[in-house]
Amino acid sequence: MTNNGWQASANAWIADMGEYGDFGRRFCRMLRNNGVAGVTGVDPTLGLLDSARRRDPLGTYVEAFAEKLPFKSESFDLAISYLSMIDIPDVETAIPEMARVLKPGADCRSPI
Repeated sequence: MTNNGWQASANAWIADMGEYGDFGRRFCRMLRNNGVAGVTGVDPTLGLLDSARRRDPLGTYVEAFAEKLPFKSESFDLAISYLSMIDIPDVETAIPEMARVLKPGADCRSPI
């Protein structure tokens, strides 16, 4: 994967956010723990993904960029982007790509 700047700072970020990680990166665990099936986390930073996988060994975490998601069209019922748009260099490509993987009538939210 292309270096997005996060790889170099991933370990420091993980250490700074403590045992449970920052709020945004807890979304997958929170959804799964509340009965939501089929939750998939996406991040282009291997260090952050490794941390997520250690914290949630039963979770599904995929290394990918929002601009090119490795999923079939119409695969998901919901997409959540939390504090990530600021780190996506090409949001004009990423937003339609996120919409592409949503089923017709699905929900796409960016809480912040």
